[in-house]
Amino acid sequence: MYQRNYIPKFIFAALLLLSAIESSALEYPTLSLRLATDAIYQGVSETNGKPILAVNGEYALTSNIIVGAQLRKVIVNNSLQRDGNFSTYIGYDKAIGKNWLSSTYIVHRKFPRAQIDWDFTQVSTRLSNINGLSFDISYSPNYYAASVKGIGAKARYTKDVSKHWYWRAQLGNFNIPSLLNYQHADLSIGLRFQQINIELSYHWTSDTELRTKVGSIQSPNALLSITYAAF
Repeated sequence: MYQRNYIPKFIFAALLLLSAIESSALEYPTLSLRLATDAIYQGVSETNGKPILAVNGEYALTSNIIVGAQLRKVIVNNSLQRDGNFSTYIGYDKAIGKNWLSSTYIVHRKFPRAQIDWDFTQVSTRLSNINGLSFDISYSPNYYAASVKGIGAKARYTKDVSKHWYWRAQLGNFNIPSLLNYQHADLSIGLRFQQINIELSYHWTSDTELRTKVGSIQSPNALLSITYAAF
């Protein structure tokens, strides 16, 4: 209990300190709304294929440090264990030479309406190139509060076809030592127009309908999402 409550309090204290130090460098926040036919995390569905509405806000404390929060809710059949999720995060971006960017984030995910404790904290690092290639690794010491370690790795490539159209391919692996190990992939095509982004993707996982103490692994297959950047 102490460990689970300590991490969010530490993040909150760190944000207050950074805000006080860098108050002169604050920028305007951003806010986006997203409607999607599923909620996918580590390659699998968290909502059993039910559509969701998400609101995401971000604030740049400095040119390198970002804080944010996301509220996500299932909009059909809200009796699911993970039908609602509230996540807070802090991230640090660092340019590496002219072509690479390193991004490290600490995310705390809460599931306030769940009947059992799913809350957990995850640390992730992404190395991305200006040509669209990126590599991610993630680690959670208490994945879905199940007293197991969650380790993820992903490689992604995004290619702009025109000013508005793009496609993206992603391969990933997720491992919980001594419990499960599966691979996942997705292929997406997207359209950007002013403040709106529409994306259609197809997802695949190497294991389906596998039930574990961190939930069931379900391949989400096709997914459609519409994102609106309010400001």
